[in-house]
Amino acid sequence: MPEGASLPERMQQAGPRLTPRQRQAAEWIARTFPQVAFLTAAQVAREAGVSEATVIRLAVALGYAGYPELQAAAREGLGRTLRTFSRQAADAQGPGGVLHRVLEQEAANIRGLRNHITEADFERAVNLLCEAEAIHVVGARSSRFLAQYLGFILRAMLGPMVHILDGGVGDAAPHVAGMGPGHVAVVFTFPRYTRTTVDIARAARRRGAAVVGITDSPLSPLVPHSTVAFTCPIDSGFTWDSYAAAFGLAGALLGAVSLGLRERVVRTLGRLEEALKDLDPFLGP
Repeated sequence: MPEGASLPERMQQAGPRLTPRQRQAAEWIARTFPQVAFLTAAQVAREAGVSEATVIRLAVALGYAGYPELQAAAREGLGRTLRTFSRQAADAQGPGGVLHRVLEQEAANIRGLRNHITEADFERAVNLLCEAEAIHVVGARSSRFLAQYLGFILRAMLGPMVHILDGGVGDAAPHVAGMGPGHVAVVFTFPRYTRTTVDIARAARRRGAAVVGITDSPLSPLVPHSTVAFTCPIDSGFTWDSYAAAFGLAGALLGAVSLGLRERVVRTLGRLEEALKDLDPFLGP
């Protein structure tokens, strides 16, 4: 494990080597970080649904001498976050102010997306979408707007085969019941991860549908249920998350699908234009 790596970085790097129980504990820590800074190993074990020994073995697997050292790293991470926020607040008073700082970070997230995505995975996701009989776009809470953006444009390009699901369990059941082989679910979830969203991904896979997961970390609970998983940087430099990289990925998927199904997209957009003329929904010239 690289010296000086943070706790989240260590969990991401160690992810593939963890046992299922260790991964379960790591996923809980990732969802609630930095809450672990204030909890004992026994408390983490109880909340994560594993044994205390598993939590201690996880700490060792991450390169720490034991759980106290992992907890100290979590406290340092919390302190680093607070110091970063304080520095950002102070820097925002200088040249460029908040606008300059935020745009720099958003650009860094988009550039960093290249390090998180392989061309093979991107091509696989595009092929799944181009060959799909039906596409379900799923997102809740802060991810709802990502799902609406991607789903709205996909539906305009491909028609009623695209379904947008951004509600709760009651709304999910009819969508999930209709999923099967040949269907693709594009699922967004970011911290704090929404249980319903992950349950929909799990149910889609169980019914033979493919899942394109878009999240923030290899330790996200969405990843194990994804046919293809993409992780997007979400650091804003402040106390909230940035979704610029996720919107960038959504735009790239839209562009690739529009080129892969260009004739179909042209026909669908033509029918949409005719419908808009009949309805005349817009004001002005």
